[in-house]
Amino acid sequence: TGIFAIILITLTPRFLGHSMNNPKDIPFAASYIIAIYFTIRFLKKLPKPGWKDILLLIAAIAMGINIRIGGILTIAYLVLFLLWELISVMGLKPVFSNAGLLEILKNIKYLAIIGVGGFFGGVLFWPYGLISPLVNPFQTLSHMSKYPIHITILFDSKHIGSMEVPWYYIPKWMTISNPIYILTGFILSFLLIFFLKKRYQIRHVLMILFTVLFPVGYAIYNDSVLYDGWRHFLFIYPSFVVFSTLSYDYLFSLIKNKYGKVILSAGILVMLAMPFKHMVKNHPYEYVYFNEMYGGVNKAYGKYETDYYMNCVKEASEWLVKNEKLQNTDKEITIITNCIDPAKIYLSGLTDNITVKYARYYDRNEKQWDYAIFYSRFTKRTQLVNKTWPPKGVIYTVKADKIPLCVVLKNENNSVYLGNEALKNGDYIKAKELFEDAVEYDPNNEDANLNLGIACLYTGNFIDGINYVKKSLKILPESSVAYSTLGSAYLKLEEYDNAIKYLTMAIEQNPRNPDLYRKLGIAFRKKGNLEFAFKCFGRTLAMNPKDMQTLAYVADIYKEKE
Repeated sequence: TGIFAIILITLTPRFLGHSMNNPKDIPFAASYIIAIYFTIRFLKKLPKPGWKDILLLIAAIAMGINIRIGGILTIAYLVLFLLWELISVMGLKPVFSNAGLLEILKNIKYLAIIGVGGFFGGVLFWPYGLISPLVNPFQTLSHMSKYPIHITILFDSKHIGSMEVPWYYIPKWMTISNPIYILTGFILSFLLIFFLKKRYQIRHVLMILFTVLFPVGYAIYNDSVLYDGWRHFLFIYPSFVVFSTLSYDYLFSLIKNKYGKVILSAGILVMLAMPFKHMVKNHPYEYVYFNEMYGGVNKAYGKYETDYYMNCVKEASEWLVKNEKLQNTDKEITIITNCIDPAKIYLSGLTDNITVKYARYYDRNEKQWDYAIFYSRFTKRTQLVNKTWPPKGVIYTVKADKIPLCVVLKNENNSVYLGNEALKNGDYIKAKELFEDAVEYDPNNEDANLNLGIACLYTGNFIDGINYVKKSLKILPESSVAYSTLGSAYLKLEEYDNAIKYLTMAIEQNPRNPDLYRKLGIAFRKKGNLEFAFKCFGRTLAMNPKDMQTLAYVADIYKEKE
């Protein structure tokens, strides 16, 4: 059973993929399962556990705490499972009798030795923990349980904030991105749990199950900040695999007929072959895996995040250096990327002529650059789905199955950047010419179409301006700037219903922009709806109390009411 469990966890693409690059989650998973193993060994050897088991349990707890403060959880498990063991052996009432309490007292010394040894061993190599070991670790635990990071993530075909994930975020991720054989085994073990007592101590099986379910249940209860799929819950996966494996072991023991064993083995091998195929085909991007029941990574593209760990940047960087011969040039080369940390590592030291700068994908047209490396994370799903990402200029694509993880771009047309500069300088005729050239080069460039529309509006060509801005919205429907531009254009044309429509859509995309509320207030005022105008101006002043223009509008409304 142990060997089979090793095979199952090795052929789990996400776990194996993370094991090659994840410096915390995988080691923490190791310490977690080691601590659980030696906790059960400790319980089995009561009332006289061996010192070897105690010392190894202390080491496992210390290792876990030193990697992640969540390792404290294994001390809590030890206390809970000891009480559980005593109740299981003696019964509920006897445990709380004089004899039971005496038994608990006998074991308190072990709990004290293991708990204190594991805790202080864990902070031994942690300077912050050592400064105030009875305060700082628990402050850290409280901080990490609600980690204050707010990033936009793609989940279930929607862009949501990491602080706003639904309760089923982790269960859903684990269901669609774990191999079918693990999920099948888990369900079977759950259904057969009371039959497993023929081969295992049922309370120890339930303890293993508890170490899987409790962290997920607590995260749901605590409304924890979550992102990167179930990466931060990799530590429960070894327990998950152990529990899943028990059902297969039980079925093999139950089936006496050799043909039945062959059929069961064949079924398991077929299930093992599917993720194995993904791993071989997509190395080193094993962890970008979605199971066959869901439809694989091709179906997940545009619905869930893929390479959130930026693994693809290494291949992209190496290809760029080799194929564009950057090591052999004297030309000054600027490379922009939304993966600045790994890209700097992979591109550093090549030549003094290379400069690597950070740029969001949607800010790429605001900078001068020669090459760009962009991974797909934080790209709007509409562009992933309608295939307007990657943009024109791609010279290399890193893929998993058929979907792009990362692209290398060569700047073959600089007209958008130059047009933006002309627009800033008020040279709208030149800006219009440059943006027209950019649109001719790449009709799907959302910035080129938007800014061409803006240049047309500045030159008084409202019909073409509005059409180009609307075209940019077909490419990128989430553009607050495009909606705002249309709202402003219709406001000037005195088409107030359209102005209200597009300004409202702009606010949906960017509710923190006070200018949008002011313009919306103006549109309502022009329509004669003073109540709504007053509310909009109020929102503007709530964000910018010193906005003199809005204060003047509010004063005018008061005069009109009088």
